[in-house]
Amino acid sequence: YGSLRQDIANRTCPHCCTEDVFLLSKLPFFEPIIEDENHLLNICSLYDEPRNTLWDVTENLIKNRHYKDIFSHPLHVKELARFLHRCHKLRFPKDDSVENTLN
Repeated sequence: YGSLRQDIANRTCPHCCTEDVFLLSKLPFFEPIIEDENHLLNICSLYDEPRNTLWDVTENLIKNRHYKDIFSHPLHVKELARFLHRCHKLRFPKDDSVENTLN
């Protein structure tokens, strides 16, 4: 998976970018929306619903990038894990069927 993401066009957010991203990547001024940690945690509208379920304290820690404080408290870690799980289910809905067979 990581080797496929070396090309910047492969690192774009599929929710925020159009399918023309591979054509646009040939342009010299190409600046796509990269799907990175900050984009997932704070920006992408695909994850607005799971983001709205976060506790206010955890949400503020994420917005202000106080990750050390999140990982120093078990309840924040649990809340972040739930959020990331919800995000994963939205981003990769096909994986949900595999998860259901494991439970």
